Amino acid sequence: MKIQLLGAPAVRLPNHLTPTFKTAKGEGLFYYLAVTRQPHTRIQLATLFWGDMPEKNARVSLSKALSDLREQVGDYVTISTQTVVFNTTLPYNLDVESFLAPSTPGEASAALQARTDLYRGELLDGFYVRDAPDFEQW
Repeated sequence: MKIQLLGAPAVRLPNHLTPTFKTAKGEGLFYYLAVTRQPHTRIQLATLFWGDMPEKNARVSLSKALSDLREQVGDYVTISTQTVVFNTTLPYNLDVESFLAPSTPGEASAALQARTDLYRGELLDGFYVRDAPDFEQW
């Protein structure tokens, strides 16, 4: 999977298809999981994206978004009853991760240029999630 989040976001699955997320919040959820690459509790994610709703409604909305993620990206997101995490054991390329990787002593100028070329703009440039101020602040 190839994930480009520097500049306008773009995702390409291993079969060269592009996922079609049902909602911006579901899409943003995938991006958040990919960048953070750590487990998050369901309540953390529900609060991040649906914090303006009562908790029960937020959890239902999260469950729908997770169902869509499973449909769109398959095993790239591991979902349990308590946590959700981006699956880093499957092959993926995330431009943010490559861009932020520490330089090594003697790294060739071509490698440095390739890293610089990954920068196509600000993180998630032009991507907006309505009614999710905590996500927008992130």
